[in-house]
Amino acid sequence: MAPIGTPEKIIRKVSEDLRKVVTDPDLKKKIATRGSYTRAMLPAEAITFVQAEQRRWKPVLELIANKTNRRRCGDNGPGCSQWSTVST
Repeated sequence: MAPIGTPEKIIRKVSEDLRKVVTDPDLKKKIATRGSYTRAMLPAEAITFVQAEQRRWKPVLELIANKTNRRRCGDNGPGCSQWSTVST
């Protein structure tokens, strides 16, 4: 991830450096002992992956947010938010 407008040269350099890190056998082994894994991706692959994950998890997060708001707001309606009960 990089801010919009980051020069392509910088994005490529960071991507190359990150690829070296996440493909390091020692790091991969250490992360595997914690039940996870690394996955080296090109910038375009990372964008596609993040977009897919956002689509995948959006319904779950919306469900959680709706349940949380209902518990917090009761019958106060759709305009209720976590800040509506905070006084300054």
